[in-house]
Amino acid sequence: MKKVLKNKGKSLRLTTLGFTLIELLAVIIILAIVALIATSITLDVVEDARKSAGLSESHMILNGINNYCASIEMKKQLGILGTEDVDCENKDTFTTEEIRKMVNLGNAEVIEIEYRKKITWLKVKSNGYVYSLQDNAMVEGNLDKPKAEYAVGDLLKVQVSDSETQNIYVLEVNGEEIVGILDRNLTGGTVA
Repeated sequence: MKKVLKNKGKSLRLTTLGFTLIELLAVIIILAIVALIATSITLDVVEDARKSAGLSESHMILNGINNYCASIEMKKQLGILGTEDVDCENKDTFTTEEIRKMVNLGNAEVIEIEYRKKITWLKVKSNGYVYSLQDNAMVEGNLDKPKAEYAVGDLLKVQVSDSETQNIYVLEVNGEEIVGILDRNLTGGTVA
């Protein structure tokens, strides 16, 4: 909307601060597009933060249970084990109540756990996501428990020469790698 005033033969233009309907619609459409982009970016950031927090919580549960059981072992050696303490020895799993005594689960839930002197399998649900133990670390995903041929404490007979075998006790299983200890010193051969 424009008004034209004549002043002594010169034309003077005076514009008002009004917008046409098309200009208003264009501004509204541009603002809506910016809002949609900002909303999707914000939602992605929030979702990534939820996943990260859940992964961190599952790591804390893993480390918390292992640390708790190590401290219980030390208490047993010192003879100061309390009646409220959860005994980790000779157990391969724990109840939800026992886990809650060991660590603060918050809103997380332990779905599966296997313990053999340390946690060998763990699956945790936190913030709506499932995290599983893989290669001694928690990862996002609902993984299946790996099938291990050997478990901690197993006795393996290993052929070290044509005529000699050695006994090896499994201390740790990491995927396809086994850490063990011989039941006695070797007399001359080596174990591979």
